[in-house]
Amino acid sequence: MAKWTVKLDDLPHGGLAPDFFREAYPKFGNSNQAGEMEAMDLTNPGYIQPGPAVVVYPGGAAAVTKTITAITNTEIADQSLGFGGNQIYQMYTSASLVHTVSATSGTLSSHDMVKYQGNHYYAWESTDGGEANIGKFDGTSTYTDSWWTGTLSATALQTSPKYIPMEVGNNDVMYFGNRRYVGSYDGTTALDKALDLPTGYEVADLTWLNDRLYIPTNYNDSNIAFGSVYIWDGTTNSWEAEIPVVGTLGGGIENNGTYYQFYFDRNGEGRLARMDGNRFADLTRYPSLITPGYAYGNYPNSSLPSGNQITVHKDYLLWMAGAGNDIWGYGPLSNGGAKLFKFADARQNGTLEGGVLSNAVTNPGILFSSGAQLYSLDTYGEDGTLTYETASSWKSTLFDITGDRINAGQVNGIRFNFEALTSGAALNWSLVNNQGKTIYSDTISYAKATASSPLHTLTTAFYPLNGLVTDNFRVELDFSNGSTTAPVRVMNIKCYGEG
Repeated sequence: MAKWTVKLDDLPHGGLAPDFFREAYPKFGNSNQAGEMEAMDLTNPGYIQPGPAVVVYPGGAAAVTKTITAITNTEIADQSLGFGGNQIYQMYTSASLVHTVSATSGTLSSHDMVKYQGNHYYAWESTDGGEANIGKFDGTSTYTDSWWTGTLSATALQTSPKYIPMEVGNNDVMYFGNRRYVGSYDGTTALDKALDLPTGYEVADLTWLNDRLYIPTNYNDSNIAFGSVYIWDGTTNSWEAEIPVVGTLGGGIENNGTYYQFYFDRNGEGRLARMDGNRFADLTRYPSLITPGYAYGNYPNSSLPSGNQITVHKDYLLWMAGAGNDIWGYGPLSNGGAKLFKFADARQNGTLEGGVLSNAVTNPGILFSSGAQLYSLDTYGEDGTLTYETASSWKSTLFDITGDRINAGQVNGIRFNFEALTSGAALNWSLVNNQGKTIYSDTISYAKATASSPLHTLTTAFYPLNGLVTDNFRVELDFSNGSTTAPVRVMNIKCYGEG
């Protein structure tokens, strides 16, 4: 039989395989790509490791009782504010309730929040009372919940909006979505209809880039999925450009002069695209909430992120599905070789209700709201504490090792190379075929590495398998018995055999 070698090199550069969500044992892709993963950090170019641990944000268990939909991205007097339901929370080193927003009548729900000219502004609607408004906090003690229509005596916002996004431009103007209009406030003049978009369209998000406002919109027709991104200079009475998209548009984000847009295509699949001239270039896709049959293993279907569910971390885009399923990562954005991966699990306490994802608060760095609770990914805390998820896993694509004859293939050995292990480090690994049968399993650990075995050291481990017979296999890594402070950091894997 012919000898073969399968090399899983450069694991952090692989990410998830194309169309990984279409079958239980994906076969298409490069050898270093994964067919499935859960809570993995691929942001280091030298190795893969478990993603950051998810913990309840300090004070959140007692104070936070609503799904937070917005966090201000700039602090005033050492505080960022979070807005959820009818409540505003202060967040710096812990969360505390500081204000309850009041509507004229009905149930109040939060939308967006920004900092502008030394104040916080927050958009909300009363779903029962048919009211939408913008409130103001002066940064010290005074909250004016109906500031837009009360203090300014401005024209009331359109009722029953899907979302009221807010954005502050570098031209020192605050903008907000007002269904088919874009409103503005320059510190003096309040306009509820600064820009009039075509009938039937509704603003989904706002992003300021290169002295222009990028405005993703969706056409309100349940029978078709169609939208456009309008580009506007922020002052004139018409837009400069329109980029049509066949699909449903979600949030957008700017990073280093490039605009990125999330949308559902005509088949309902989630896509991330980059603005390229007067068109969008797709970068990657992921399973969507409305596409049936694409839920395998750890991949519950995901929905479209809003603008407040997207952030940038270490040259990587991070986003949370609107239903709170997972926190995804894509990048690096600036030097090529970008890949898709699952960074963290946002399905805390069994909930699928997702709110904001933000790195606005300097400590611990990345926050997300899932259900009526606020969580942090505290691996990146200012205090230097590094804690890692143990419910992490990585599974390769499927490798067919059958030869040209009737015989099945044989696996003779497998080698793992990793960063030097430290006390407590442990990792379970296994070879599994496409029938779900585990054909071999073992453990990498600091304890084994220090037990004087020539096959297992602090940086490499070899397992002779002596002609293990199988038609196919994939390599599965399970970090559940590992340490939250001493992870196994896998660099590459090499499998040997004949078939």
